[in-house]
Amino acid sequence: MTTIHERIKHRRLELGYTLLYVAEQLQIKEATMQRYESGAIKNIKHETITKLAQILKCDPSYLMGWTDTPIKIEDEFIKLYNRLDNEDQAEMRGEMKQMLKAPKYQASTETEL
Repeated sequence: MTTIHERIKHRRLELGYTLLYVAEQLQIKEATMQRYESGAIKNIKHETITKLAQILKCDPSYLMGWTDTPIKIEDEFIKLYNRLDNEDQAEMRGEMKQMLKAPKYQASTETEL
């Protein structure tokens, strides 16, 4: 997958969304959405890419082909972390702090913590 058109379609299918659903969310016609995916529309507006990324739950940079991961690792981590209760969040923070005590992290983390 290299083109924005392929990435839009791939991500839509990955999420199980129909063309109609995405078109309705964008407030465009289904045929226009199909033309985005087929590449018939070559220059997709910046605002449309941003809206598509929100609908497709990914980062605009993924759609543009600048990254190979649909969501930022940090965003995924935060979403997972927020699903934990307070006790497990505290445990997770403790585990991470323990991991950062490893010698390979010492030089970079002493000033950050």
